[in-house]
Order: sequence, then C-alpha cells, then structure tokens
Amino acid sequence: MTDIDFLTQVEAAIAASDTAWRVGVVQHDGRQGSWHAQPPPIADRRWIQAEPSGAVVPDRGWKLHVSATPWSAPDVLSRVLPLLIERRAAFKIAASPAVVTSLNEGEGGLTQIGKFVTVYPATEAAAIELASALHLATDGLRGPAVPSDQPLRRGSLVHYRFGAFDPAVDEAAAPLEPIEGKTVAINDDTSDRPDSDPFLAAGVAERPTEGLIADRYLVTSTIYDSPRGAVHVASDLERLLPCILKRAPRDARVLPDGSDARDQLRHEARVLMEISDPRVPAVYELIDHDDDLLLSMELIEGEKLSRFVARYVGAGRPLPTTTILRWAKEVAEFVGRLHSSNLVYRDVSSANVMVTPALGLRFIDFELANPVGRGETYYPAGTPGYCSPGQAAGRAAAFTDDLYGIGALLYFLVLREEPPETTDLAEHLDRPDLPQEVAEIIRRCVTTGGDRYPSVDELAKALVRWGDALIDV
Repeated sequence: MTDIDFLTQVEAAIAASDTAWRVGVVQHDGRQGSWHAQPPPIADRRWIQAEPSGAVVPDRGWKLHVSATPWSAPDVLSRVLPLLIERRAAFKIAASPAVVTSLNEGEGGLTQIGKFVTVYPATEAAAIELASALHLATDGLRGPAVPSDQPLRRGSLVHYRFGAFDPAVDEAAAPLEPIEGKTVAINDDTSDRPDSDPFLAAGVAERPTEGLIADRYLVTSTIYDSPRGAVHVASDLERLLPCILKRAPRDARVLPDGSDARDQLRHEARVLMEISDPRVPAVYELIDHDDDLLLSMELIEGEKLSRFVARYVGAGRPLPTTTILRWAKEVAEFVGRLHSSNLVYRDVSSANVMVTPALGLRFIDFELANPVGRGETYYPAGTPGYCSPGQAAGRAAAFTDDLYGIGALLYFLVLREEPPETTDLAEHLDRPDLPQEVAEIIRRCVTTGGDRYPSVDELAKALVRWGDALIDV
C-alpha cells in the first residue's frame, strides 16, 4: 500500500483528457514546490494540488470533501478524477495512503479526518452539481465522516462547507457555526457566507437526523472523543437511568480485511457478555445510528485509579502499602479469572481500573481483549507504558501481555507516577524510591527472560509472600 503513487494516477488522468493543467506537490515540511519541479519521493509528499491552466480559483466558496480509507483511496480517486477534470474543478488530494491514514487517525486535528480529496468549485451552482455527481460516482465505497463538514447524504463520502479556498487555511481547525438549526463548519474570515444551505434547497442533500439517539438516549456529556470513536454519558429515558454510550464511527480504523471500529465495538460487547462478572460493565444494547454503532452499557459509579492516586499525590500523601497490596491482589485475581477462560485483557492500566465505593475495583475498556493466540493488531493497540513488547509489535494475545500490564500498574501504585512509555520497563527499576522486593516482583512481570512468572497465579503467590514479609516486619 505504501508504494501507491497517486501523483502518477493524477497525471495519467490529466494526460488522457487532452486538457492543460498544472500539478504541484506540497511536502511534509510544508514547502510548496514549483508546479513543474521534479516531485519529491512519495514518502515526503503530503498534498497533490491541481488547477486547470488559466483558471481563476475564487478566494472562498462552497468547498467539497470526498473521504476515503487508506484501502479505498485508489478506487475513490479513480472515480472522482474524470469528473473533476471534465468540469475543470481545482482540487487537492492527500498524496499517499500513508497520509490518508495520518488524516483519519486525527494526527492533523479532528477537523482533518476523512479529507482525502478537497474540491474548489468555481461557483455555487458548480458545487451543487459536482457534489451530486461525486456522490453517485463513489456510492458504495468506504470512507469516514468528515467531522467539520455536512455530509451530502447519510453514508455519503461527499461532504461540504463554506470557507476559504486557501489550502493552508483549509488545514486549520474551523469554528462551528449554525446554519438553519444544523452545525456546519465555517471559516471565520468568510463574511459573505450565505444564510441558508443551497445543497438542501436544491434537493441534493439530506437534512441530518437530530434529537434523541434511537428515540431514547439523550447525550448529557462527552468523556472522550477521537477519530476512533467517542465515549458519552447519556440518560436512558426508557430505563430512567444514566448509562455510557460508546460510539464507533463508520469506516474508522479500517483493517485490511474490511472490518472497522464498529466491528471492534461489537467484539467488545461480546467479550463483556461472555465475562459475565459484576466487576465489568453490564451491556444494555447495541444501536445503529446514522451509520455509526453505539454500545449502551452500565455507568460505573466510581473514580479511575489514575485520578484516585493523583488526589493522594496532590495532597502529599503516600498510598498505604496495605492498600497497594490489596489492589494488586484484586487485579491479579480478576486477570487470573480471565486467563482461566483463555481470555487476555491486554489493557491493564491506571485508566481502566475503577475504584468504587461498593464493589472494590472494577474494570472497563475491553475492546482489546482476545483469546490467547488471536487479536493481532494492524494499528498500535494498548496503553503506552503498560503495553508489552509483543502487543506493541502487533502480535497475537498472550498471557504475558497481562503480566506486563500488572507489573506496570504495580510500578504506578508504588511510585505514584505513570510508567515510562517504553516496552522495556525492566530498564527503569533501579530507583532508590522503589523497594527492592517490589522491583523484583515488577521485573519478573515484565522481563522477557526465563525467570518471568509463568502465570498470574504465580504472581499472586509472590504478592502473598510480600504481604507476609510486611507482617513479619
């Protein structure tokens, strides 16, 4: 996938049209080469820009974005290029599948997700006609929603907004302003923006759905939002109770086999139901909503272990050793129960352990959990600092992944600081504030050598011996 040359594809389509264009490349460092210079290597390209020779591109107007995944981008481009060239519409495209991946992962900001092709139509009428043609041409292909734009229709790869046509401005985050009760991203330098949506007026766009999700869920706050999905707190108006809604967007984190974040969320729901333990959230239902998938589940009343410990640090108090020992045993016992069912958690961390007033520790976020020998990852998966070398390398689930995570969590509890973002924590244990007996337990959790604990049960026995030694003292 990395050797796909979109520049060659663009130049070949232009050559076949027998029309005059100028094509240029913007490099990763932001430099704009001249329109006719020798292009840099594929790895150094970020954008490919194309303008019809002699065309005057307006300063602003209705711009179009066509989304894609790294896997669908070549097909999307092959379908949109003839339309853009025939209509002599200036455009730019992400220069390679690697750049598409970077955009869709939010590395340029959430507003850049999905912006594979950006089109700069010369007039409003041209924008409306071209948007409809692009939608028909790309119907059935895959691509995420563009958060800063209005989708032309539900599930469409084509999105639109009014804004500046300067590509540098287009990459900047755009504030959100309402148009006719909707939210459309508008650049704040567009004083001549229209008061209504011409795409709706022309009948080529659908009005987005609004209000409750599945006629029963009202989102009250957002805990987390990223290109890979979001976590909301919501009110279930049918059950009359609060809940967590985890949202997986269409075509986020698409894998080579075609699965995406929605499949991963379905997997998490299955895992939670199979575990069937009061220490994990109860699953309520899966909801299809505007091409996204949402998982409704129990809202755990409590505090993340990371925040609980931070309050102690802020107050200048150490965690009692007896508390550290009790919590470490609870985590080991829970993980051991998973292992007895051949399941690996793969995300033991301070952010995924909840301190609750009633049930002690509880555990959240099971999208990475998999049976032993399954769950290879294409994208980086796991919490930095808690992620084992094998997991970081994308290998299948192994019990040693959880041993590593528990060792890193013990490091966090004793030192009251997150472990360094490394996959070789054993190199960071020679510290005067880390008791030798604890350092040895952590080392035997995270080492790749032959003296690693063979199982979580053996780790639990070591924790008991540590506790007995404390009592003897």
